[in-house]
Amino acid sequence: DEPSDRPSVRAEAGLGQRPLVVSVMRLEPVKHAADLVDVLDLVRRDCPDVACAVVGDGSQRGEMLARVDLLNLGDSFFLLGNQSQRWIASILANADVVVAPMMGRALVEAALSGTPIVAYDTDWHGELIDDGVTGILVPHGDLAAMASAVCELLTQRESGKIMGELARLRAMDSMSRNTVMEAEREAWVRLVPDLVCQDPTHPHRSDKTERVDPR
Repeated sequence: DEPSDRPSVRAEAGLGQRPLVVSVMRLEPVKHAADLVDVLDLVRRDCPDVACAVVGDGSQRGEMLARVDLLNLGDSFFLLGNQSQRWIASILANADVVVAPMMGRALVEAALSGTPIVAYDTDWHGELIDDGVTGILVPHGDLAAMASAVCELLTQRESGKIMGELARLRAMDSMSRNTVMEAEREAWVRLVPDLVCQDPTHPHRSDKTERVDPR
């Protein structure tokens, strides 16, 4: 569906019409979830009206809430817990910026929302986010750089809109049936190359396929 057709969940989540940064993740150290609290603290120095909403739950919830209280961010940082896929799709489309310290499948969902993304340059993020084209990549763990990129997208809406649209197109292409089938095939080629010898047109086909003697 088109992101603009998705219902708004801002009122339901108590977010109003403030500039909104969203992230979707498990609240675990491996996801660098706690970084989001300090990123928001830095963002609010230049963009004081912004709010941050995090969808997901995990072991760092208490730690993050304590940090929120310490930095007096209680009116602008919201942990929304686990939600349905439809609800997540809606809030991603309602957001102004998506922040991705470490995302798996949720990064593709974020890209499909058409909302501009700021992500750490780590793991597989660079396969979807082309820095300055389909989003902004910042060095892993660089909170100041992430905050600066968020502010850039909040203040330069037109360039952010273009990045979001390009990210959506890339995500749609990456999830197309042919692309998925080819990626799956290539994975099998790497794992068990002898199993792809049935296709004479495949570039990895070997004419020296071992035949099993039925005797």
